[in-house]
Amino acid sequence: MTTDNHAPVHAHAAPPIDPPGVPTNGAKGDDPPGQAGKRRRVWRFLLDRGTELLAAVLTLVAAMLGIWGAQLNNENAELAAEVDTLEDRGGVLREDNESLSEDLADVSASRDSWKTRAEDAEETLARAEDTPSTTDPTGPENRGPTGGPGAVPVFRETGDAPVTISDDYGINLDTRDVNWGVSTSSGDLRFWLSGTDPMLGTNGTVAIVDQPATHEHCEAQTVLQPGIHKEQVVVGQQFCTKTGEGRWAYVNIAGIDTQGGTISLHITVYSLDTD
Repeated sequence: MTTDNHAPVHAHAAPPIDPPGVPTNGAKGDDPPGQAGKRRRVWRFLLDRGTELLAAVLTLVAAMLGIWGAQLNNENAELAAEVDTLEDRGGVLREDNESLSEDLADVSASRDSWKTRAEDAEETLARAEDTPSTTDPTGPENRGPTGGPGAVPVFRETGDAPVTISDDYGINLDTRDVNWGVSTSSGDLRFWLSGTDPMLGTNGTVAIVDQPATHEHCEAQTVLQPGIHKEQVVVGQQFCTKTGEGRWAYVNIAGIDTQGGTISLHITVYSLDTD
C-alpha cells in the first residue's frame, strides 16, 4: 500500500472576529451581563447600515448646502436689485444736478444782464445830469409862448421832440411838410461841420435871447447880428431868426453830436398876417 504524498492539505479558516468586549473563547468579559449583546447588535447595525446612514447624512448635508446656496442666490439677487435702484437714483440725481447747474447759469446770466442795464441807466442818468437843461421852467418843452389875446399865432412848431438834421443838410421854416422840407445845403437853417466845429447858418437876421421868445419878444429885439457865430453854436443856445418869407422863428439848440454829425433843434415859427 502506497502513500500519496500529494494528498490535499486543507487550509484552516481564520477564526471569526468577535466584536470588542466579547472574549473569543466564549468566556465572559468584564462587561455587565447583556452589554456585550447590545454592542454586538450596534456593530452589526453599523456594518450592515453604515453605508446607507452615511449616504443619508451626505444627502442631508447636500440639501442643507443647497438651501443655503439658494438663500445666498436670493440675497445676491436682492443686492443686485438694490444696486440697480441706487444706480438709477444716482443717474436721476446727476440729471437733476445738471439741470440745476443750467438754471444757475441762466440766473447768473440774467443777473449780469440786469446789472449791465442798471450800470447803463446810471451812466445815462449821470450824463443827463451833466448836460445843461434846455427845459423852460415856465413852459412845456421849450415851446415859444403864444402870449395873451391878440398874440401872433404859431405857424408851426416841433412840439415835444426836436427836429434833427445831419451834416450838410438844412430845413425850411416856411413849410408845413412833415420833414420840414429837409434838403442838402439849403434852407432857413443849415448845419455843417468845419473840422470838428459845428456850424449853423441862417438866412440873415439873428437875435440872441435868454428865454423862450414869443413873436413880440423877437420883434422887440434891438441887438441883431447877421448870423450865428461859431462859438454860439452850443447846446442850450436860444435865438430868434427871420425865415425866407419874413416869419419870426424861435430856435433852441437841444443837442449836438459831432461824432454822429447831427444837430437837434426845438423850433417855433410864428405866422404872418397873411397866413
